[in-house]
Amino acid sequence: DGYVDGMLAMAEHLTCPTRTVIGPWGHYRPSTGCPGPGLDHLDLLARWFGHHLRGDENGVMDMPAMTAYIRTGTPYDGPTTPPFDDPPTFGYWRAEPSWPPADRIVVDLPLDGLRQDTMTWSGPQWVGIHAPAWDRAGRGSADSTDDDAHSATFETAPFDEPLEILGTPEIELAVASDQPVGVVAARLLAISPAGDGHLITRGSRNLVFPYDLSTPVPIVPDTSITVRFPLLTTSAVLPVGWSLRLA
Repeated sequence: DGYVDGMLAMAEHLTCPTRTVIGPWGHYRPSTGCPGPGLDHLDLLARWFGHHLRGDENGVMDMPAMTAYIRTGTPYDGPTTPPFDDPPTFGYWRAEPSWPPADRIVVDLPLDGLRQDTMTWSGPQWVGIHAPAWDRAGRGSADSTDDDAHSATFETAPFDEPLEILGTPEIELAVASDQPVGVVAARLLAISPAGDGHLITRGSRNLVFPYDLSTPVPIVPDTSITVRFPLLTTSAVLPVGWSLRLA
């Protein structure tokens, strides 16, 4: 749900012992949440506090530093209200001995869509309404057609091998605003061979904070700046024949 970003930030920067578990469920208890599979979080909590507060030798620190459920189906499948007796989502559990992973790689993904030196966007403000408002396990529309038609879009070629995403994608853009205030919003979508757009993750940034959220920089209208910001932490696997779209 919406707290995953903070979990990964702590896993990366804290110097005390940590273990991170991220499942596919939304803003629900892991034992009863949707979509599945779930886990007995009360047992995990009892072992964790039993070891760290009482000194129990129960093996909880033998867990991997990171355990995350990787979805191999499109995001946001599953009901948003009880009952949560839907079948488990498609995917698998993945363990990492450290976070960030020591063997992570940077993939250069050429994006097609920049048809001229500059592209201009001026609204409308409702772009993005096909996505759930906050909870990543909520059911959203698989049809991003209206949103993408009113967005500047860039797309990769179809992949000839699966692409796994786990972590926090970052966007870097060169932009200029003709106003003293502005916001840039980005959506990352998995595009099926049939052309359906499935939201993977999204994010936005106030252009007054192009580098971080602590250092405001006044906008000079019509002057290009480079803005870099993270999208929401996510996991997804794009099958062969699918592509990525940045909108």
